[in-house]
Amino acid sequence: MAGKNACPTTMKWFAGAILLLIIAILFGFDLLAYAMYVLLAVMIVSRYLSHNWAQSLAATRECNRLSAEIGDHVAVVVTLKNTGRWPVTWVLLEDLLPRDALLFDPPRLKIGGRRVQLTMLRASGRKTMNYQLTPTRRGYYQLGPLVLETGDLFGLHRRYRVLTERCCATACCTRGSDRER
Repeated sequence: MAGKNACPTTMKWFAGAILLLIIAILFGFDLLAYAMYVLLAVMIVSRYLSHNWAQSLAATRECNRLSAEIGDHVAVVVTLKNTGRWPVTWVLLEDLLPRDALLFDPPRLKIGGRRVQLTMLRASGRKTMNYQLTPTRRGYYQLGPLVLETGDLFGLHRRYRVLTERCCATACCTRGSDRER
């Protein structure tokens, strides 16, 4: 199904509303016709706003270091900026980390702080997300990319974007030690 161009759910909603509008006009159902006009207007406005919100967001990631020893802290600061004229009512941010680095007990990377955040941004507003990584084993770890999800208030349209490039951090053994902890 992934290779086929399936009709999205939103297009089915548009087609259904237009079909009901045509039936309401043909049979003289004025109240139903009015309701379909309102539904179509809400769908068009929400589609425009969700597209505008997703395109007006920009982000940067800063790390205090990309090479650390086992047990050292690596501070990560992700800054999200709304470059548009409209406030973004909701945006879900996630700075991706490798699954195998978080899966085991104890994990290869300990995380202090939140790397997933739900927030709202004013017009030309900024939001920062801070967290720390502590490697418990040596390795080469991918940080990012930052993925965001946003959409309209009614849940009709959702948009996803990848905003930052990925970067890599290296964790090596502590000085004077030949083995990992």
